[in-house]
Order: sequence, then C-alpha cells, then structure tokens
Amino acid sequence: MSKMKETGRKAGFLQTGLMMLIGAIIGGGGSMLFFLYGEPLRESLKRLAFSIFRFSSIALIILSICSCLISTFLVLKARKKHKQWDGEEEEQAEQIAKSYELYQAVMSFLSVFGICLSGIVISDMYRNYSMANNCAILCFAAATLWILFAMDRMVKYRKKLNPEKKGNIFSWNYDKEWLASCDERERMQVFRAGYAVYVKSNILYLIIFICLILTSVIFDLGIAPFLVLLVIWCSQILMFTYYSRKRCMKGEE
Repeated sequence: MSKMKETGRKAGFLQTGLMMLIGAIIGGGGSMLFFLYGEPLRESLKRLAFSIFRFSSIALIILSICSCLISTFLVLKARKKHKQWDGEEEEQAEQIAKSYELYQAVMSFLSVFGICLSGIVISDMYRNYSMANNCAILCFAAATLWILFAMDRMVKYRKKLNPEKKGNIFSWNYDKEWLASCDERERMQVFRAGYAVYVKSNILYLIIFICLILTSVIFDLGIAPFLVLLVIWCSQILMFTYYSRKRCMKGEE
C-alpha cells in the first residue's frame, strides 16, 4: 500500500486560494472577452450550431459506416491474435487480454458517440423533416446492432482466453456478471479505475460549469443546461457514496 504525505493546512489553504484565483481570472477574463467581442462570437456560435445541424445527418451516416468497419476489423484482429496464441504462455495471454479490453472500449466509444450524434439528428427532425435524417437514423440503428454483435464476438474471445469469465453482452446484468467472475487483482484494478474516473469527472464537471457560465453571457441558455449538469454531477456523487457505504457495510475491502 503506497504511502502519501498529507498536505499541510497552510498548503491546503494556499491551494484553495490559488484555485479560486484561477477561477476568478478565467471568469473575469472570459466575461470581459465576451463583453468586448460578444456580437462576433454570438454570430460565430450561431453559424457553428447551424452547420452542426445541417451536416449532422451526413456525419451520423459516415460514423455508422466507419463504426461497422472498425468493429469488424477489431473482431478479425482479435480472432487472429487468438489463433496465434499457443494456449499456454501466460504473458502472451495477458497481453492479448489487454488488447481485447482496448478493442471493446473502442467499440463502446463508437456506440456512445453515435448515440449522442443521433440525438442531434432527432432534435433536427422536429425542425426540418428530411429523408437524410431518416436514412441517418436507420444507419445508426443498423450500426448499433452491428457493434453489439461485434462486442458479443469480442466477449466470446475473452472467454476463450479466460474460461472462468462469465457474462452475456445482451443482458443488462453483463457488467455485474463479468465483475463477479474477475479475481481480486482484477477487481481492485476496476475499483481504482472507477475512483480515478470519479475524481477526474468532478474536475470535468467544474470545467463544463465554467464554460456554461461564460456562454450564458452571449446566449440565453436558460436553466436546462445547468439542470442537466446538476442531475449528472449530483447523481455521480450520490451513487459513489451509496456504493462505497454498501461495500463497507458488507465488510469488503
């Protein structure tokens, strides 16, 4: 267990003051910049939003096609690595397992990217009905199924590499089943990664909040963006606290 010295009280106050000063500089400087160049920035952001809506359907079609090609390539690459494995060398098996994990993460990223982009297309459909938007949604649906089956193949290769692993990608209990089949070292890696994501996400949400404040100087954003950020941020804190207490009550280390 690594030992880390506790930050002193004075150093803590200095760090807090420094963060507040940086926030004030960013907020004040950004507000001054938007006050001086607010109109050009407003027009630029409007043109950007118009371009995003205009080309969102084409972007979703291209993303869907690329997602299918990339997921197919990764599955074929995973099959090739499995065939090259002699079934005995543990070091090679560990390297292959890391590759499989990376491939599956890439597929998940493409899927989430497509979901978010499809939201833009769907919101545009209510404003401007077009065949391009319909085609984009159909391509997205087909690509989502393709990626899902590709991830299923990837899970099967991971099971062949580690027969003790369990989990069905088509089940909503997949993550629980997979985690339950991991050993203590793998679980510890997952929990440490989850805590690191929790800490970094709080910083990301703070940056998003500052960006929303600065953008509100130009546009009337209303309360919707802040409410969404509130729900996401508070939900993460509450879920992290709940599951941390739950593990402590079960006596898990």
